[in-house]
Amino acid sequence: MFSKTNWEIRTDQHWAILGKNGSGKSTIIKAICGRLPFQGQIVYHFQDTVGCETKKTTLPQRLIEFVSFEGHRRLMNQESKFYQARWNSLVVEDSSLVSDYLSGGCVSRTSIFHTQRDRCNAVTTCKEGDEIITQLGIRELLNKRVIQLSNGERRMLLIAKALLRKPMLLILDRPFAGLDEDHTKRLKKILERLMKGHMRLIVAATMLEEIPLGVTHALVLHNYHIISRGTLQKILQGKLLRKTLEERRVALHHCLPKGAGLSHSCNSEAPVFVGFNNVSVCYGHIPVLRKINWTVRRGEHWLVMGENGAGKSTLLSLIYGDNPQAYANEIVLFGKVRGSGESIWDIKKMIGFFSPELHIHFFSKRMSCFEVVCSGFFDTVGLYRSCSLEQKKVASEWIEAVGVGNYQNEEFNSISEGEQRMIMLARVLLKRPVLLLLDEPCQGLDASSRETILSIVDQAVKEFGSTIIYVTHLPEEIPSIITHRLILDHGRVKRKGMWQNKAAKYQHKINCHFPLD
Repeated sequence: MFSKTNWEIRTDQHWAILGKNGSGKSTIIKAICGRLPFQGQIVYHFQDTVGCETKKTTLPQRLIEFVSFEGHRRLMNQESKFYQARWNSLVVEDSSLVSDYLSGGCVSRTSIFHTQRDRCNAVTTCKEGDEIITQLGIRELLNKRVIQLSNGERRMLLIAKALLRKPMLLILDRPFAGLDEDHTKRLKKILERLMKGHMRLIVAATMLEEIPLGVTHALVLHNYHIISRGTLQKILQGKLLRKTLEERRVALHHCLPKGAGLSHSCNSEAPVFVGFNNVSVCYGHIPVLRKINWTVRRGEHWLVMGENGAGKSTLLSLIYGDNPQAYANEIVLFGKVRGSGESIWDIKKMIGFFSPELHIHFFSKRMSCFEVVCSGFFDTVGLYRSCSLEQKKVASEWIEAVGVGNYQNEEFNSISEGEQRMIMLARVLLKRPVLLLLDEPCQGLDASSRETILSIVDQAVKEFGSTIIYVTHLPEEIPSIITHRLILDHGRVKRKGMWQNKAAKYQHKINCHFPLD
């Protein structure tokens, strides 16, 4: 990887690292941060700009902050050891407050041997820290538990902590993945301001929209090699960038793989698949969902939207059975009132489910990609049962169908985030589910991977006769099959009903807008 690579970043430069999923963006960044072994030498000239005493006692990597999907995973592992922990009130009570996570001790990495008074000097009370929290729009999160935050809210929390540490070099891997429109605008604005100061920025991106104004140069990667570098303007005008990033995946099979004979006997023909009657969810005094009335009928395909923290993932957790408060509400699933004698596994075998949080929890398991896909037969985070020969055949066919057949025997943690998403998609679809719950499945993917997922989802829904509930912030990530829309606002229904699909318009944008998109 990156044999005999030479690259330098000058004082007046900010860089974008561009490439498709699996091109090596995270690898080269981890080397810069000292998290991977390497041959040769990396010189951190910016260390010469700090005070003499600080220079003697501070490793250069301590002046670098790196925000990534992997950092999100570490945060989740600190707060919970199992996927359902977020919805468990007993676990929530023991988890950290956001204000604690942004306290002086955590931000400054103060030793546990310092006095409590030194360690708890809250950064959030100082003027600069207060400004960052206000500008990022996360003040209302301070009294929440970290484990209760949504995927996008946790991303903002990681970025806030990185900025409070005042790094000389800030590295962001797909910085706006999972953020709603308002928080995306806020983050872009604060980054543009900070780039005019002492801080230098590196952004790893798969789309032009992920590059803030002020970035001056770009590095283009392909197959773990630097294939182009220079000013951003020059790179965007080059034919090599277009050729590299517009490369398409292998064409999909005309017929998707068949299921492995799983039973769909739980009223899959019921006219009402999902029914919410005045459904509310609270954690302590914090309301998450407020009197939701909503009906999903067989054959309808719903888009769920709303700002970060609006309650979208909580809504899905009630349907999938991961939230105990599902039994404190009147919820109808597949024609039956929840809690009328069915087991949680009776419900889950009918449902194909994906979320960024579920993806994160697979990192704690040492599993091959093939084993991850096979776990979808049993709806478990981990593979604890043996598959039949038929199931193994179907799993292998699905891995080929989503275009990652070369990774069947690779360890799941060793492949790129984008390739992992394709493996998770195969896991979701292999049992031909009656109901599909997809929570931001395209988050952080390049255009080619995104088109593949949307194409497979549309095709699978048509062939399986499935009903889909799909969560996203971005119009270009909406499947063409969608017929209805639900918008949440602070836990309440803001709007719901029929929706005129505009996917064709956004598909044109995907193909023609920018060579990088």
